[in-house]
Amino acid sequence: MTSKNLFFNLMKENTKQRLWTVALISLIFFFTFPVQTALLISSYLSQDRIDAVWEREAQGVEVIKQQLQERYLSWTAIDNGMLVFLLIVFAVVCGISGFAYLHSRKKTDFYHAIPVKRERLFTVVYLNGVLYTAVPYLISLLISSLMIQVKAGQIFPWGEVLKTYCIHMSFFLLMYTVVIAAALMTGNTIVNVLGTAVFFLWGPGTVMLLIGYFSSYYITFYQDGNRFVELLQKSSPAAWYIGAVSEPEKAGSMALWAVAVTVLLIALCVFLYKKRPSEAAGRAMAFRKSQPVIKLLLVVPIALTGSLIFREMMGSDGWSIFGLVCGLVISYAIIEIIYNFDFRRLFAHKKQFALCTVCSLAILAFFRFDLSGFDSYVPSESKMEAAGIYCRRMDADFLEDYLSELELNSDSRGYDYVSWKSKSAGELVKEMKLADVTSVIEIGKRGVTDAEQAKKRNHGILRSGRYYYRDSSDETIDEVVVAYHLKGGKTVLRRYNMNLSAVSGALDKIYDSEEYKTEVYPILSYQASDVAGINYEEYGDFSHVNLKNDEMKARILEAYQKELRGLTAETRREESPIAAIQFKTGEMQEMIDTLREKKRDFSVFNRKFYYPIYPSFTETISLLKECGVDVGEFLTADKVDKIVMEYYRSEEDVEEIPSAEMEGVYSKERGSWKVTVTDKNEIRQILDSSLSDSLNCTNYLNNTFTGVNLTAYVSVKRGQTEDEFDAAAMPETVQTESIDGSEQETEYVRYGLRFDYDKIPDFVKETFKLTEENMKNDVMWGY
Repeated sequence: MTSKNLFFNLMKENTKQRLWTVALISLIFFFTFPVQTALLISSYLSQDRIDAVWEREAQGVEVIKQQLQERYLSWTAIDNGMLVFLLIVFAVVCGISGFAYLHSRKKTDFYHAIPVKRERLFTVVYLNGVLYTAVPYLISLLISSLMIQVKAGQIFPWGEVLKTYCIHMSFFLLMYTVVIAAALMTGNTIVNVLGTAVFFLWGPGTVMLLIGYFSSYYITFYQDGNRFVELLQKSSPAAWYIGAVSEPEKAGSMALWAVAVTVLLIALCVFLYKKRPSEAAGRAMAFRKSQPVIKLLLVVPIALTGSLIFREMMGSDGWSIFGLVCGLVISYAIIEIIYNFDFRRLFAHKKQFALCTVCSLAILAFFRFDLSGFDSYVPSESKMEAAGIYCRRMDADFLEDYLSELELNSDSRGYDYVSWKSKSAGELVKEMKLADVTSVIEIGKRGVTDAEQAKKRNHGILRSGRYYYRDSSDETIDEVVVAYHLKGGKTVLRRYNMNLSAVSGALDKIYDSEEYKTEVYPILSYQASDVAGINYEEYGDFSHVNLKNDEMKARILEAYQKELRGLTAETRREESPIAAIQFKTGEMQEMIDTLREKKRDFSVFNRKFYYPIYPSFTETISLLKECGVDVGEFLTADKVDKIVMEYYRSEEDVEEIPSAEMEGVYSKERGSWKVTVTDKNEIRQILDSSLSDSLNCTNYLNNTFTGVNLTAYVSVKRGQTEDEFDAAAMPETVQTESIDGSEQETEYVRYGLRFDYDKIPDFVKETFKLTEENMKNDVMWGY
């Protein structure tokens, strides 16, 4: 009983000395929860707000109360950034204030003179710091929750709120214990603050520095966001906490790990507290043996950071060395001053300085000269199990379109909207398992060759992403991301900025394979029962396909799947999509129905999941015709009133052309040469040799000419509504000139087009004096 009384008396006395901490934390929690909740209730349940909602919905008050509770729960949730920030601050305040007596010799002698074991004294101070935050937080949370339950009148999720409280406190314990570890290792309060900052920031800073070196020195490095995010999360307690905030679904398991690590750190802190000499008070570091280790861990990253900064700024090895020397000397000198509290000992411990120098230079040389062979790595076929590849030129739509995941969300005001989560190239290739590793290795080897040439041309300096220079106009340069899935279960990612033309055969073989198409075109795995409806697009005009029955839906799906599987890269070089088709899933239809019922915008579905229809898809086109859709007939010469061709050229280039050969009008302000075509035969030629600029799918394999802008004008009868003509296009009023120069007002719908490079009509070339030489810079080349 005496021992128990002594323990609580010690807690009481310690609290008397730290009343400011208790008062500060309690006051902040009072304003954060009860006061903020009262303001929230007053705002949501105001008469003006109730009246405004009542006009829109019959159950207006109930809707507001539901929104009130949801808003409150968002404050208590794990992803409340302000609450996370407060708990981190409180952990630092409680940790430093609790053990600040260790930094005063007088107070240290007093506490250590008390006839109490050090373990018990540590427990008293540690437990007090936890209670100073846990109790005000819990009381404020309970009061606020009761206020919401009474005013909202909803079923309140007490279990969820208390679970979130426990998760937040788990991370608080981790950070609080780390701060205490910093206090035990230092002998000065200012150094304690710096030590806490080091424990919180050193890990994330080192990971970011590592990313910087890989990005700067390795041409083939692919920054796998998920892998480095995972490293960042595990690099410090604060980063671990913030990681839980960004992934609430994993917060529970991450909190359990935080508790487990906290237990280990408490044991370490007790050990340090028992071993810490009383005379350490007032010194920079409590344990002298830790000084050179900490110094090395700080000086080397700072020196390397200085080197990287000057390299990125100036782009030369000389400046890189200069930055390294500056970072090395300055950081070493500052740390020695902090350790010794003496400016005269700037470069004490010369052997330690030499060790820091050698380590910094060794790491710099490791990256600069690629001693690991990172950029030249391509595994042998015998070591590979499978491969993954992404190249934007193979198909530009599947990564951010076909493979997107959609979700129906609501904002804080209760407004429903659709969000799209797209895959990164790294995520795609890590999931892709292609058996044709031979073609991928061929591409990888060519990528390594191009990387070596780039290093030689740039003298090892990578700046502005210019890793490869085109040697001729026949080369197509673009990015390729490759995943080598090794037999041991390891996956290696590489990114090559390379000449695609040199590996066109390998790329074609991969694209033509069914296993690749199955990976990138989800439509190929659809069943007829998955499809709720079919939509059609041509020249930005969207419409529903009038399906006669479920059998027709199944026939169109089956025909399209067969023709998409049979589509080859060579066919895509010869033709471009003339229309696009969307197979609307049941999930999409449910979201559309929900948005339509709530009178929300669902036009976003017109921009996703549209697959191309090529002229060679004859079976699909025939079936659509049976449903009343004339594929490729939306714009015809009979419907188009005129086509305006605009060619951007300098005034000097135009002056070289004899005026007698000039057609159209040259505008100095726009720097363009504009010609209007009204002849039906010429309009037909242009339409036959061009493709839509607004189609929701892209074919990069077919060379297109972007030098001449094409705009087709279709007149609209005055007073005709846009729904009667085209639900997707916006009729607009444009000014046109008559033959005699007077202006007349006409309403048109405009459609953008661009030329197929290999099919540009002769009269267009003659009109603008186009040659291969002056056209080549305006061609979007395939590979």
